[in-house]
Amino acid sequence: MTSTSQATASPQAAASKPGNASDYETMSYPSLPVAYCHPGALAATASLFNMSPVLVAGARVLELGCGSGGNLIPLAASLPGAHFVGVDLAEVQVRLANTRIAALGLKNITIHQADLKEVGFGAQEFDYILCHGVFSWVAKPIQDAIFALCKKHLSAAGVAVVSFNVLPGWHLRRVIRDICLMHAGTSGTPLERAARARQALIEITQGSKGNDLYTNLLRTELQ
Repeated sequence: MTSTSQATASPQAAASKPGNASDYETMSYPSLPVAYCHPGALAATASLFNMSPVLVAGARVLELGCGSGGNLIPLAASLPGAHFVGVDLAEVQVRLANTRIAALGLKNITIHQADLKEVGFGAQEFDYILCHGVFSWVAKPIQDAIFALCKKHLSAAGVAVVSFNVLPGWHLRRVIRDICLMHAGTSGTPLERAARARQALIEITQGSKGNDLYTNLLRTELQ
């Protein structure tokens, strides 16, 4: 089962592109809960499609591109009978995740650093596989690896959710992204590049004085 979403890029996604990995060693990337990725929500949706999903309380859950565990750690804390595994390419994010796990004393979650093209889980199967904010931002070999991992490790009654950006709904957000990329450039530190992009958005927002539909939509995305 798949789901579409206007996702933002995760550390796994951005760090997978040449030259960008060090950015995520410099700047912390926010990792937050994603409501539709909750196994309970996925189980309810699967049931509507006449599936028989595994009970959430004792489920095995894998998240691909989990960042610092902002989505997975709360699940582990709220579902002590379930088992959680996360993987992400960015070492700094994984280190932060494991610090949080240790501080909370959680025993039902493991997060480790690995490339999705190379990671292996042996004969393990998972009842829920989550992949949010990654697919649209990575090269095709990694996209293929995501589906291969789902095919190999999803249990017989399992549910996999992979978010991705779709047109036409994502078109306006892509315009804003292109503006940011153009003004950010490739020189300087991540903070300097982000500052240039932010300044460009501020100037565009200040210059957006119209009240037509497109301008209002643009202004909302700029904010």
